[in-house]
Amino acid sequence: MRRIISIIVIICVLGLSFAFLPKSTDEEKISINWLTFEEAIEMSKKQPKPIFVDVYTHWCGWCKKMDKDTFENPKVVAYMNKNYYCIKFNAEGKENVVFPQKTYTNTGRNHELAVELLEGKMSYPSVVYLDKTFAKIQVLPGYRAADEFVKISKFMGEEIYKKQSWEDFSAGYTE
Repeated sequence: MRRIISIIVIICVLGLSFAFLPKSTDEEKISINWLTFEEAIEMSKKQPKPIFVDVYTHWCGWCKKMDKDTFENPKVVAYMNKNYYCIKFNAEGKENVVFPQKTYTNTGRNHELAVELLEGKMSYPSVVYLDKTFAKIQVLPGYRAADEFVKISKFMGEEIYKKQSWEDFSAGYTE
């Protein structure tokens, strides 16, 4: 009987030991290098890249789903970190933001910069693509799955939109 109890105790101790081991690197989350507007401007001065803005709110369920399903996808992370300066912006945030040379504040429920970026159409999630000079290319409201998101981001970030229609690009698109 003592032997059985000893074996059970050893199994329990080993089980608890494994529970507290650090997770392997395979399980670690990879993520987009999210910047503030100010950081993106500074980095653009040294190496110009297009800017991507994820406009979200804390209460938005689809924003959280896009964070998990799209913005943690390895293909999305690799593409966005290589080709864009990415900004995660709370549309209801209270902080003042200088972008590019104007100061924006939150004067009520919505931040002035969110209203300007989304052209007053306050829908979440929404993403905004800006070119290297901070000029708006496109605002896209709604959830996007990872594969569609990479396709759209390539179309915008590589300036394919200047040479080809979305329909033509989509028809010939391959990963």
